[in-house]
Amino acid sequence: MHIIESRGGRDRAERRARTDILAVAWLLACTASCAPAGPAVQTPTAPACTDPVAEQFGCDNGDMAWCRRAGDVLRERGCPAESEPPYRKACDSGNVGACASLGLSLADLGRQQEAADMYERACMGGEMIACRNGGLLCMANGFMDRAAVAFRRGCTQADPGSCRGLGGVLVQQNLFQDALTAYTKACDANDLPSCTGAGIAAERLAQTDQAIIFYGRACDGRDAPACVALAALLRGLGRTAEAEQPLLRACDAGDRAACEDFGRFLVTAGRTDEAQRAFNIACNGNRATACTVLAELLRAAGKDADANVAYQRGCDGGDPAACTALGTALQTRGLGTEALEPYRRGCEAGDATACYGLGAALLRAELRDEAYDPLRRSCEAGLAEGCWGLGSVLQGQGKKDEAVAAFRKSCDANLNAGCYGLGMLLAELGRGDEARDPLNRSCATDATLCLSAGVSLEGAGQAEDAVTAYRKACDAGDAAACTRLGAALSTLGRADEALVAFGQGCERNDVVSCTNGGILLQTAGRNDEAEPMYRKACDGNELTACSALAALLWTRGRAGDAEAPYRKACEAGSAPACGGLGLVLEAVGRRSDSEAAMRRACDGGYGAGCTALGLAARAAGGGADQALALFQQACDGNDPAGCRNLGAVLLELNRGPEAQAAYRKACDGGDSAACAVAGP
Repeated sequence: MHIIESRGGRDRAERRARTDILAVAWLLACTASCAPAGPAVQTPTAPACTDPVAEQFGCDNGDMAWCRRAGDVLRERGCPAESEPPYRKACDSGNVGACASLGLSLADLGRQQEAADMYERACMGGEMIACRNGGLLCMANGFMDRAAVAFRRGCTQADPGSCRGLGGVLVQQNLFQDALTAYTKACDANDLPSCTGAGIAAERLAQTDQAIIFYGRACDGRDAPACVALAALLRGLGRTAEAEQPLLRACDAGDRAACEDFGRFLVTAGRTDEAQRAFNIACNGNRATACTVLAELLRAAGKDADANVAYQRGCDGGDPAACTALGTALQTRGLGTEALEPYRRGCEAGDATACYGLGAALLRAELRDEAYDPLRRSCEAGLAEGCWGLGSVLQGQGKKDEAVAAFRKSCDANLNAGCYGLGMLLAELGRGDEARDPLNRSCATDATLCLSAGVSLEGAGQAEDAVTAYRKACDAGDAAACTRLGAALSTLGRADEALVAFGQGCERNDVVSCTNGGILLQTAGRNDEAEPMYRKACDGNELTACSALAALLWTRGRAGDAEAPYRKACEAGSAPACGGLGLVLEAVGRRSDSEAAMRRACDGGYGAGCTALGLAARAAGGGADQALALFQQACDGNDPAGCRNLGAVLLELNRGPEAQAAYRKACDGGDSAACAVAGP
């Protein structure tokens, strides 16, 4: 049995990770907000540093206060090097403020160690700002112990900034209790960032109630990081509803990341209209991911045009997911050309879905070669759809082995289209045994693929698998699959099952199924059942069924009923049907109509029609030459009776060898009477 960490343990771990991140972010903010204080350095102009300084006169006359002022003027001009002599003169005479200012100039000149020494000297002399500046300088250079000493001196002298700096150093040293003491002192002096720091330290000490109080004080003073930290802590404690106000305050205080977080909070609460406003603020503050979520909310609300604008802003802001979504939205609207650019940007940013979208769009634009690279990148990133698309490109380029590898990778990732593509290609390559599994997998998942999968399986000699595939497609309502199923079962000798399949196809108005079902029923002697299936197929303009129906009716003595289906097939161009129509018309005494039908059959290449015309000509007293041409035409059309009659006419004309050849052809065609004459 696995040991499962308690929920409380997980919560503490999550909060600790969160406060680690917050502490680092806060310390960076602290360093910026606690930058060394002193006279501002102006951008110098060429003569500024050499221009006379009025205060220098007093300094030269021994007034150290004027020396410091001279240094301040020069520093304000942006001349740290020139400010050093008057500052140093004042500092050496005991003016600790000048020592502190000299530290600033030395730091500007890159003389960090000398600057630190000056700050320390001023700090020791009671100049609190020097304690803070010295601590920051040491901290920036990684001298944390020395920074702590400087900050501690300033904090002892009640400088809130020094207390805050001390707290930051102590947090980095994992001395959270001491950090809490330092932060609390500064917080009590209304230094709001220190209240935030106190919250961090308290949270790390698992003093959550105290952390909430400190974060709350800072948040009430519009310290955005404190509001964010408070909301995160409350949510971690399961007090989600209480997190709303801190998030709102952080957003109102200008923290656009907090606005985005607030938006997500509102979405979770089902307040999507308010969430849109929060995300819009964050999006306007260049939070690209907020633009993307805003777009999704707008699209869900049916505001597609506004959604696309938001997606564009997210894409422009560097969120590849927004580029992908924008490309998809444009593609869906049929704007494939416009979709290329956002897809391309998303792909270049490393979004595999965007690469696939780009490749697919290029394929639709018939730019197969250009589609290769984005599809390759998508596939290499592990997107199954990308591998499938890559396989399609490679197959089109004739690189069949590489295409097999790409399709296989897609299929291994359980993409049905990949399995289908793999199976179809393997079957095409004659690798039927390998094709069996991917084709069966694709069919098992998607019935719409079963018909073509079955065709490939049947072609690869996998008859039983083909039957399974056809049956699934047939059961899913694919009439053509029912027809293929019936044919496959018939080939396997399973006529009863085949008849059921043909019946299903016929019910779905597949005329081939109706025809084949009629043939099976007629073969089994079930003519009453065969007739309606033939008739339905004939009504659907299946000429084979019309001829079969007419022949069935003719054999059952219903010549009058047989005329209509024969005529329909004949007029549609079926020469055998014209021959059958001629027989029916002859039987009902309509000889001239019969002869016209037989002429049409003969001219259409139906040999039996020519034979009938030849016999009619002989019966009417026509000469051998007239009959000879008709019987020759019949024999050329491979009608055995026509060949036999041709042989007889040729004998009359004393053309024995030719007659012998005609009789032989008739005999070979199955005419037993001709065999007796043809001889061995």
